[in-house]
Amino acid sequence: MPKPKRTASQSRWLKEHFDDRFVKEAHKRGLRSRASFKLEELQKKDRLIRPGFTVVDLGAAPGGWSEFAITWVGAKGRVIACDILPMRPLRGVEFLQGDFRENDVFIELYGRINGAKPSPEFVDEDDVVAVAAAADVDATTVATVANEAESHNERQAVLNRDNSAGAGAASAAGAPKAGAASAVGAAGAASAVGAADAASAVGAAGADVVLSDMAPNMSGNNAIDQPRAMYLTELALDMARRVLKVGGSFVVKVFTGEGSQEFLAELKKDFTTVRVRKPEASRDRSREVYMVATGFKGHALSGVAPSLDPTADL
Repeated sequence: MPKPKRTASQSRWLKEHFDDRFVKEAHKRGLRSRASFKLEELQKKDRLIRPGFTVVDLGAAPGGWSEFAITWVGAKGRVIACDILPMRPLRGVEFLQGDFRENDVFIELYGRINGAKPSPEFVDEDDVVAVAAAADVDATTVATVANEAESHNERQAVLNRDNSAGAGAASAAGAPKAGAASAVGAAGAASAVGAADAASAVGAAGADVVLSDMAPNMSGNNAIDQPRAMYLTELALDMARRVLKVGGSFVVKVFTGEGSQEFLAELKKDFTTVRVRKPEASRDRSREVYMVATGFKGHALSGVAPSLDPTADL
């Protein structure tokens, strides 16, 4: 059976990808993804990750950021990664596969960050075997170009269900406006629990850094794509508010456009310092930037599990 012919956009993406100097350098170093260089630059500028830290990586596949982070946290630190796509095991990295937009996955991730054992429904026997064999993972790392191309194609296939069915929280018809998660945060702020007191509930089990490189499947229609992208950034911020320790950091990919300035304003309420970065490895034509927020002040949602959130059903 003949292989389906590539579309013009797929061919353009592959050519750009193969010609990219950061892809070539990542392949030369045996890294999983060119995205590693983005986090590497942010780390040099903002000193986000330190030995012993607990780091949460949202939208982790194929694992470039987790691969970088685990080298910094050391044996006493933790890296907890989550993605809708599968990810080959990385030594020392705890991985949860699931759709971050689904509440049961959100709750499972929250629990793991705070020290809970994995729920049975999220443990696959094959995954256990793969993790056990991961001691030689570096020796079996495949070419970065093939790895990223595969993840790109898989992500298109998995997330295209939103385009074809028009369903899901991030669909064009039902996509929350920018500030949806902020509205939850605002409602939570009305709680009798003060931000400082709530933040103390996170304790030592919380996260020091939350990273989000999540992005939706891009349809090419900005009226659809931008709300979807902002919805993911709002979800990431909601998680950060719940699990970050006071003083912690949050790095999130944001596509500039409708809602991005309002999101920046929200970050400035929760963190002492917020910088907008455009790493060199970020392609010039892309509207992506990274908002780097440091010095978490605490929030009324700090230490509040999603299932215990009194505003969850509002």
